[in-house]
Amino acid sequence: MAIMEELIKEGFSPVIAAGFVGNISQESDFKHEISGRSGIGFGQWYGYRKRGLLKFAELKRTTWRNRTIQVKWIKHELFFGTEKEYLPHI
Repeated sequence: MAIMEELIKEGFSPVIAAGFVGNISQESDFKHEISGRSGIGFGQWYGYRKRGLLKFAELKRTTWRNRTIQVKWIKHELFFGTEKEYLPHI
């Protein structure tokens, strides 16, 4: 399943999902297993957000390299995590 479809399945509107897809394209060219100095995953998470993704994946008994867990992490961050203050603005 494509990232866009996964985001819509998680409850994001097609317009919001398209915005995330555009960002993901710029961050990592859709390479969900990417890891480097600037971050990990297709969102290039680093710092406290990287630590959050690692813990989230561990709790779900998978690895951060799992594309679906990264999509679920986007939703988790916005609804329950450190990025929830931005939810009303999207």
